[in-house]
Amino acid sequence: LLKGLPAAWDETQFVDGYPGDYYIVARRSGENWYVGAQNDKNAREAVIPMDFLPEGETYTAMIYFDGQGRNDMLVDFSIVDSTRTLTVPMASNGGCCVKLVPYVEDSALTEVTADEELRIAAGDTAAIGVEANIDIENSDIAWTISDSSVATVNAYGEVEGIGPGVAVVTGIPIANPELFFKTVIM
Repeated sequence: LLKGLPAAWDETQFVDGYPGDYYIVARRSGENWYVGAQNDKNAREAVIPMDFLPEGETYTAMIYFDGQGRNDMLVDFSIVDSTRTLTVPMASNGGCCVKLVPYVEDSALTEVTADEELRIAAGDTAAIGVEANIDIENSDIAWTISDSSVATVNAYGEVEGIGPGVAVVTGIPIANPELFFKTVIM
């Protein structure tokens, strides 16, 4: 996730926070926005008004937030504009982040397929094979895994085996989030 962050920002806006408790900041690079929130020891919800977005424009929000385990991350998506507010759970000493990209109503991306299963040993790495009706990069997909004690997945769909078990990687194409897919990792 961090590998996909821009190195330079065109605009930064403070959204909400209280010293020592939590903060929420929105940053823009080009036409994309990135929201980051960090929390203290008290679990809470990050309430993120989208009023920093340009009025009249719609965005796809890829929402990354804490899962059950210390290293687990979940991903959700929503279609938002400047009138919406996102509410995202933050675990104790956790946080969340949101990547906002301009929404494409009639996306050319209409079909995505991926490996249904990937067998990988601890310490080995492999990339999930993805095919689509148009050219997309693995970095154009939001990736998450159900159990980080079995494997991890990075921003490019590369999986590293950690330990025994079964986990599910979910990939959500940013251009058309409704075409999400799942790959079982063993």
